[in-house]
Amino acid sequence: LQLSCELHKKGFFKNLKSVIDMGDQDLNLSYEELKNSLNFLNIDELDKTLSYAKTFPQRPRLSSGFLWKTLGLERADRLDLIKLDRIKTDPTDEFFKVDLNFPLENQIKFDQYDLVTDLGNNEHPFNVVESYKSMHKLCKKNGFLLIQQGIFGGNGFYNFDISFFENLAAVNNYSCLYS
Repeated sequence: LQLSCELHKKGFFKNLKSVIDMGDQDLNLSYEELKNSLNFLNIDELDKTLSYAKTFPQRPRLSSGFLWKTLGLERADRLDLIKLDRIKTDPTDEFFKVDLNFPLENQIKFDQYDLVTDLGNNEHPFNVVESYKSMHKLCKKNGFLLIQQGIFGGNGFYNFDISFFENLAAVNNYSCLYS
Protein backbone atom coordinates (compact mmCIF):
# COMPACT_ATOMS: atom_id res chain seq x y z
CA LEU A 1 0.00 0.00 0.00
CA GLN A 2 2.80 2.40 0.87
CA LEU A 3 4.48 2.01 -2.53
CA SER A 4 1.15 2.36 -4.33
CA CYS A 5 0.39 5.54 -2.39
CA GLU A 6 3.81 6.99 -3.22
CA LEU A 7 3.36 6.17 -6.91
CA HIS A 8 -0.14 7.69 -6.89
CA LYS A 9 1.16 10.94 -5.41
CA LYS A 10 3.75 11.08 -8.22
CA GLY A 11 1.02 10.64 -10.87
CA PHE A 12 2.12 7.16 -11.90
CA PHE A 13 -1.43 5.80 -12.27
CA LYS A 14 -2.76 8.82 -14.18
CA ASN A 15 -2.70 7.22 -17.64
CA LEU A 16 -3.11 3.58 -16.63
CA LYS A 17 -6.45 1.89 -17.24
CA SER A 18 -5.92 -1.82 -16.53
CA VAL A 19 -4.07 -4.03 -14.08
CA ILE A 20 -3.75 -7.75 -13.43
CA ASP A 21 -2.35 -9.13 -10.21
CA MET A 22 -0.30 -12.30 -10.28
CA GLY A 23 -2.09 -13.93 -7.36
CA ASP A 24 -5.52 -13.27 -5.90
CA GLN A 25 -4.25 -10.52 -3.64
CA ASP A 26 -5.96 -9.36 -0.45
CA LEU A 27 -5.74 -5.98 1.17
CA ASN A 28 -4.26 -7.22 4.43
CA LEU A 29 -4.98 -4.04 6.32
CA SER A 30 -7.28 -3.00 9.08
CA TYR A 31 -10.04 -0.52 8.34
CA GLU A 32 -8.13 2.25 10.12
CA GLU A 33 -4.87 1.56 8.24
CA LEU A 34 -6.65 1.58 4.90
CA LYS A 35 -8.72 4.67 5.69
CA ASN A 36 -5.69 6.62 6.93
CA SER A 37 -3.64 5.71 3.87
CA LEU A 38 -6.36 6.68 1.44
CA ASN A 39 -7.21 9.89 3.32
CA PHE A 40 -3.53 10.83 3.14
CA LEU A 41 -3.87 10.68 -0.65
CA ASN A 42 -6.73 13.19 -0.50
CA ILE A 43 -9.09 10.81 -2.29
CA ASP A 44 -12.46 12.36 -1.55
CA GLU A 45 -14.85 9.60 -2.51
CA LEU A 46 -13.98 6.33 -0.84
CA ASP A 47 -15.98 3.43 -2.19
CA LYS A 48 -18.61 2.18 0.23
CA THR A 49 -16.85 -1.17 0.24
CA LEU A 50 -14.16 0.37 2.44
CA SER A 51 -16.43 -0.54 5.34
CA TYR A 52 -15.86 -4.19 4.41
CA ALA A 53 -12.28 -3.81 5.64
CA LYS A 54 -13.78 -3.77 9.15
CA THR A 55 -13.88 -7.58 9.02
CA PHE A 56 -10.07 -7.78 8.89
CA PRO A 57 -8.31 -10.07 9.77
CA GLN A 58 -11.16 -12.53 9.13
CA ARG A 59 -12.18 -13.58 5.64
CA PRO A 60 -13.65 -12.61 3.34
CA ARG A 61 -11.47 -9.56 2.73
CA LEU A 62 -11.22 -6.83 0.13
CA SER A 63 -9.26 -7.74 -3.00
CA SER A 64 -6.44 -5.61 -4.32
CA GLY A 65 -8.86 -4.58 -7.08
CA PHE A 66 -10.48 -2.20 -4.60
CA LEU A 67 -7.18 -0.37 -4.20
CA TRP A 68 -6.48 -0.22 -7.93
CA LYS A 69 -9.97 1.15 -8.66
CA THR A 70 -9.59 3.69 -5.87
CA LEU A 71 -6.31 4.82 -7.45
CA GLY A 72 -8.10 5.39 -10.76
CA LEU A 73 -7.69 2.21 -12.81
CA GLU A 74 -10.81 1.05 -14.65
CA ARG A 75 -10.11 -2.67 -14.79
CA ALA A 76 -8.50 -4.78 -12.06
CA ASP A 77 -8.18 -8.51 -12.80
CA ARG A 78 -6.48 -11.28 -10.84
CA LEU A 79 -5.14 -14.74 -11.55
CA ASP A 80 -4.25 -17.62 -9.25
CA LEU A 81 -4.73 -21.33 -8.60
CA ILE A 82 -7.46 -20.62 -6.05
CA LYS A 83 -10.02 -17.83 -5.99
CA LEU A 84 -10.31 -16.38 -2.50
CA ASP A 85 -13.69 -15.71 -0.94
CA ARG A 86 -14.66 -12.05 -1.36
CA ILE A 87 -17.34 -9.95 0.28
CA LYS A 88 -18.29 -8.18 -2.91
CA THR A 89 -17.23 -8.99 -6.44
CA ASP A 90 -17.02 -6.33 -9.10
CA PRO A 91 -18.53 -7.88 -12.22
CA THR A 92 -16.15 -5.88 -14.44
CA ASP A 93 -13.12 -7.54 -12.86
CA GLU A 94 -12.12 -11.01 -13.92
CA PHE A 95 -10.52 -13.84 -12.04
CA PHE A 96 -8.53 -16.34 -14.10
CA LYS A 97 -7.85 -19.74 -12.57
CA VAL A 98 -4.39 -20.67 -13.83
CA ASP A 99 -1.35 -22.67 -12.83
CA LEU A 100 1.65 -20.38 -13.35
CA ASN A 101 3.96 -23.37 -13.71
CA PHE A 102 2.66 -23.67 -17.27
CA PRO A 103 2.32 -21.24 -20.21
CA LEU A 104 -0.85 -19.15 -20.26
CA GLU A 105 -1.59 -20.01 -23.90
CA ASN A 106 -5.33 -19.67 -24.73
CA GLN A 107 -6.27 -18.77 -21.14
CA ILE A 108 -5.81 -15.01 -21.12
CA LYS A 109 -5.34 -12.53 -23.93
CA PHE A 110 -1.76 -11.23 -24.01
CA ASP A 111 -0.62 -7.60 -24.32
CA GLN A 112 -3.72 -6.18 -22.66
CA TYR A 113 -2.66 -4.76 -19.27
CA ASP A 114 -1.03 -1.41 -18.55
CA LEU A 115 0.23 -2.75 -15.23
CA VAL A 116 1.06 -6.33 -14.18
CA THR A 117 1.87 -6.85 -10.51
CA ASP A 118 3.75 -9.45 -8.54
CA LEU A 119 3.16 -8.56 -4.91
CA GLY A 120 4.46 -11.72 -3.33
CA ASN A 121 3.18 -14.37 -5.72
CA ASN A 122 5.77 -15.46 -8.26
CA GLU A 123 8.09 -17.06 -5.72
CA HIS A 124 5.43 -19.73 -5.13
CA PRO A 125 5.32 -21.67 -8.44
CA PHE A 126 8.18 -24.14 -8.96
CA ASN A 127 8.58 -22.90 -12.54
CA VAL A 128 9.40 -19.33 -11.62
CA VAL A 129 10.75 -18.64 -15.12
CA GLU A 130 7.31 -19.32 -16.60
CA SER A 131 5.70 -17.00 -14.03
CA TYR A 132 7.87 -14.07 -15.06
CA LYS A 133 7.42 -14.89 -18.77
CA SER A 134 3.67 -14.72 -18.19
CA MET A 135 3.99 -11.28 -16.58
CA HIS A 136 5.89 -10.05 -19.61
CA LYS A 137 3.32 -11.50 -22.04
CA LEU A 138 0.35 -9.98 -20.20
CA CYS A 139 1.83 -6.49 -20.17
CA LYS A 140 1.14 -4.05 -23.00
CA LYS A 141 4.04 -2.57 -24.91
CA ASN A 142 5.33 0.34 -22.82
CA GLY A 143 3.37 -1.00 -19.86
CA PHE A 144 4.71 -1.55 -16.36
CA LEU A 145 5.64 -4.50 -14.20
CA LEU A 146 5.40 -3.84 -10.48
CA ILE A 147 7.29 -6.41 -8.44
CA GLN A 148 7.49 -6.18 -4.69
CA GLN A 149 8.72 -9.26 -2.91
CA GLY A 150 9.66 -10.03 0.65
CA ILE A 151 13.44 -10.28 0.17
CA PHE A 152 14.08 -12.14 3.42
CA GLY A 153 11.86 -14.58 5.29
CA GLY A 154 9.39 -15.13 2.46
CA ASN A 155 6.96 -18.01 2.43
CA GLY A 156 7.45 -19.21 -1.15
CA PHE A 157 9.82 -21.69 -2.75
CA TYR A 158 12.35 -19.00 -3.67
CA ASN A 159 13.94 -15.95 -2.07
CA PHE A 160 15.21 -13.38 -4.54
CA ASP A 161 17.56 -10.53 -3.88
CA ILE A 162 17.50 -7.10 -5.49
CA SER A 163 20.11 -8.07 -8.07
CA PHE A 164 17.75 -10.75 -9.42
CA PHE A 165 15.11 -8.14 -10.27
CA GLU A 166 17.59 -5.61 -11.60
CA ASN A 167 19.14 -8.28 -13.84
CA LEU A 168 15.68 -9.45 -14.93
CA ALA A 169 15.09 -5.88 -16.07
CA ALA A 170 18.50 -5.61 -17.75
CA VAL A 171 18.27 -8.79 -19.82
CA ASN A 172 14.76 -7.83 -21.01
CA ASN A 173 15.71 -4.22 -21.84
CA TYR A 174 13.27 -2.87 -19.24
CA SER A 175 13.74 0.52 -17.67
CA CYS A 176 13.75 0.62 -13.88
CA LEU A 177 11.69 3.44 -12.45
CA TYR A 178 12.32 2.41 -8.88
CA SER A 179 14.49 -0.23 -7.22
